[in-house]
Amino acid sequence: MPMTNESMTQSPNESFLSVDLPWYAVYTQARREDLAEANLQAFGVGVFCPRYRQRVILHGYNREVVRPLFPGYLFAAFAPRDFRAVHYAHGVRGVVAFGGELAIVPANLLASITAHMQDGYVVLSPPQLEPGQRVEIIAGSFRGYTGLFQSGLKGSERVAVLLDTLKYQARIVLDRAAVSPIWS
Repeated sequence: MPMTNESMTQSPNESFLSVDLPWYAVYTQARREDLAEANLQAFGVGVFCPRYRQRVILHGYNREVVRPLFPGYLFAAFAPRDFRAVHYAHGVRGVVAFGGELAIVPANLLASITAHMQDGYVVLSPPQLEPGQRVEIIAGSFRGYTGLFQSGLKGSERVAVLLDTLKYQARIVLDRAAVSPIWS
């Protein structure tokens, strides 16, 4: 039963869940989700590999990267008789099973993921920061330092942090992606 719907990974909000086959979680080789996805689609298997965009600082530059929502996994719709073709596809390590039984992924789980998608990507919002909350700087020149979140700057993805130093607190402005909350 070949399904050649290439838009399943681009804009899954359409009708990819209307496939009458059960959905399974497929375990892929490390950082090979794209390869597994392409090979499974070539076999005519319905594939859904949700991804999200993230702003990161790489080598001192603010970049946008696309990452899988579930690293090392994707979802595939196939008949149990096609198990061998899926299991042995390039880029696939196996199909998730419990006690020898293939684990079916509920369609409502996939629907809830697609409900959070915009322009083909899952929209993730960073954790809310409250004024006075302790944060760690995870990127940039001040990486490894801690401080107190002061405020988000209007109209930008930047935040103000009171940096803890030995003798005083200095106010610095950083990209929001460079700050992570410290949960106590």
